[in-house]
Amino acid sequence: MVVLPFSEPARKTMRYASQEALRLKHEYIGTEHILLGLIREESGVTPDMLNKVGRDLGKVQAEVENWVLAGAEEVTKCRLPRTQRADKVLNYADKEAQSSGCDFVEAEHILLGLLREPHGVAHCVLVGLGLSVDNVRDEVATILRNRR
Repeated sequence: MVVLPFSEPARKTMRYASQEALRLKHEYIGTEHILLGLIREESGVTPDMLNKVGRDLGKVQAEVENWVLAGAEEVTKCRLPRTQRADKVLNYADKEAQSSGCDFVEAEHILLGLLREPHGVAHCVLVGLGLSVDNVRDEVATILRNRR
């Protein structure tokens, strides 16, 4: 259960995730949509981190889209439910934020949550790109230090 509030970048990430699910004609928000939302959220550290480790954002998006098929019909739901795996990701993100002493769940905590949920599409894509919880955690810390 998520305890901490979401920062504005984290909220935007989830709004983008919903938009990505609708674009792909899916009636749910899964880990793949959350990863696509993180890529779109430019004020978060995910785009910087992926670029810094040599991962082109367009390639990441293409890789996600290789894993999932677009739906056949437009989705008419106003509010899309999250999958159980997406909920686990957000719970992991909350734990990451708490363990780092943050008052909010940030977009980078969501990225770490995606890596901690081993059965999600996003995890498979990120690991396939050579990322792990440890190297992402280190890289995020470096980026955040350099932003200060």
